[in-house]
Order: sequence, then C-alpha cells, then structure tokens
Amino acid sequence: MSARREGCAGQQVMPVAACGKKASEIRGELLQVFPDSTPSLETVSRWIRAFAAGKTQLEDDHRSGRPRTSVTEATTARARAIIDEDPTVTLRFLSLELDVSYGSAHDIVHQHLGLRKKCARWIPHLLTEEQKSERVRICRHWLSEFEPNGPKRFSDVATGDECWISFFTNRDKQSNMVWLSDEEPRPQILKEGFRSRKRLFTIFFNSQGPMCVDVMPQQSTITAQYYIDQVLPQVLEHQAKSAPSRRRSRLLLHHDNAAPHKARLTQQFLEEQGITLLPPSTLLT
Repeated sequence: MSARREGCAGQQVMPVAACGKKASEIRGELLQVFPDSTPSLETVSRWIRAFAAGKTQLEDDHRSGRPRTSVTEATTARARAIIDEDPTVTLRFLSLELDVSYGSAHDIVHQHLGLRKKCARWIPHLLTEEQKSERVRICRHWLSEFEPNGPKRFSDVATGDECWISFFTNRDKQSNMVWLSDEEPRPQILKEGFRSRKRLFTIFFNSQGPMCVDVMPQQSTITAQYYIDQVLPQVLEHQAKSAPSRRRSRLLLHHDNAAPHKARLTQQFLEEQGITLLPPSTLLT
C-alpha cells in the first residue's frame, strides 16, 4: 500500500472512528473505497487506538533512534590519551585501537576533541634570542646602507654559503602531521640529512641570479685554501663577464662566520682583490 493511499485511508478512519464504530465495520467501508489497497484489520485497529489516545496527525512520531555506543566519554578519553602519547597517529589506527568505525574515530577527534592535523614547520636553524637580536641589528644596518639614496646598491652584493645536500631526506610532511587544537602552535622539526650520503655545495648569487655553484669532492670538507682557490675566483669571474665595465672594488661580498671565511688567507685574498666584506650574521651553532 502506498504512503499516499495509506494517508487517505487514515483520513477516512479518523472521523468514522470518532462515531464509535468497530474496526471491522470501518474496514468494510474502506474496502468499498480502496478495494485494491485496503489496510489490514490490524492496521485499522491500531489507528483507532491511536485516535482514541489523542493522536490527530497521520505522520509518525519522532524516534530517538538507536543509542550511541561507540562515541562515549570513555572512548573519547581513551582517544585523547592515545593522541597525547603519539600525536602522529592516524584515524585508521585510532579506529582499530578503540574498536570503532573510521567515521566514529573521525567524529571523536574532530567534533569531541576539537583537533585537526597540522604539518610541522621546517626551519633551517634553531636560533637563540641573542642570535635573533643580532640578525635584526644587521638587517637595520643594511636598510640604512641600501636605502634609495644610500651609498650602496643591491646589484653589487654577492651572497653565498655552504650547504650539505643529502641523498636522503627526513619523513615527508604528511608523515609528520600531528593532531592539534586551533590554539596550539605547530611543532618545529630540525631538518637533518643522512650523514653518510651527502655532498657539500657552495652557492653564491646576486640580485640577477646564481653566480657560482661549487660541489666539493666526496669525503672532503671546505678549507680556506679551497675557498680562495676554487670558490671566490668563480664569483669574480662571473662578475667580470656580467658587468665588464664595473670595477671589482664595488663588489660587496656577504658570507657568514665559518672558519674558512674568516681565516687569514681569506682576509688577505679579499684585501688583494679590493673586495668589500659586508657584516655577517651571527655564527649558528
């Protein structure tokens, strides 16, 4: 019997039941009106009882549904303990540990605990407050030197540094994601390489692009002698090719306080070539 016809039949039963007729009599009248879809005698009796109890609508009453058994306070507390112990756990792992569905684990984490997974932010170095203050001081000094009417130009600056590039990297960002609330800051992970498989690159560049990319031979580290014999000559050669009319003394070199950079050999080389050394940042340890 369709819902539409059942509703029509119910509307016929309501006034007839109010007259005090029996269920069999009412069903007989419905049989004449709806011969192909007459409700059963049990259905008619149920309607009469409902109308006698005060029901005036034909729609079903709201039902509370099945009680929730998976998302409880105990399950939520256990999920919180698991995440506190290992913030990188996945929803699939939580669903297995809590013996609930994947959807229930999602509701526990996002709705009840108010957490969402965020990637750790990669940082090149962990700076101390003293190192941060020194960098701010140097940046302010540079801004005064390179202002629009200042004595120096950015195109004259050549900056560079050494960098170990590993053949292998740490876990990707997806693997480093942890559960955090909106108020919690993202954790920081120091980016480190695989020690036995890496090469040392020395890279210099200016405002127009790269000037020098030097790759150290395997099983070797940079020294002051290598720095003045292999690296700095490439920087000077690039400057001579890109701006042949510019004087070499206008080159402003910027590098950090690494041992090969501040060695006596390097300082003598810079003086002989007439290269001005910009103040470096603090040494990172």
